[in-house]
Amino acid sequence: SGTDISLSAAALRGFAQDSVAIAATGTLSLSGASNALGATPGTGGGALALSGGSVTLNAGALDISGFSTSSIKSPGVVDLAGAGSLTVAGDLNMTAGLLTADSGASRTINVTGAFDYGVAPSPAKITPPAESPLGASLTISAQSVAFDGSAQLRAGMLNLDATGPAGDIVLGSHANIDLGPSPRSSIR
Repeated sequence: SGTDISLSAAALRGFAQDSVAIAATGTLSLSGASNALGATPGTGGGALALSGGSVTLNAGALDISGFSTSSIKSPGVVDLAGAGSLTVAGDLNMTAGLLTADSGASRTINVTGAFDYGVAPSPAKITPPAESPLGASLTISAQSVAFDGSAQLRAGMLNLDATGPAGDIVLGSHANIDLGPSPRSSIR
């Protein structure tokens, strides 16, 4: 636990049944490796809880295994930056006030189990950036996808891919996906 926490790793691995929590009251910043590694996968079955006032997934490939369930939680923003991937063995639960990405970000979230994204229980007031980020791309691939929160990828792309036998993609009543152009664009 701490105010701001930065983790830079190719992998987060669990090898026991214990739960692991990494919590920042400020920003939790996760950075992956420039190249995906063929590290030994985790063999545990506990839970991994990553949380911060805001969470940033920076560039690089980050692989999470050895946890039956992983979670990324923020009452504020979960921001995707740069190019890279997050691969999770097991289920991934994500809650945030807003899921967004920096201009030109190209991100993939691959989950071997279920992906569930929802509104934070007590969302923080989110101040819009001075300039709207544009042109980000996010692909979420999982056995099933439940999307019930807010996402803003201005002039961007969001791909939801359910790979399981039922191929279920569920958009909940709180799903608010904004892929529109920037409201502050002008031609001179």
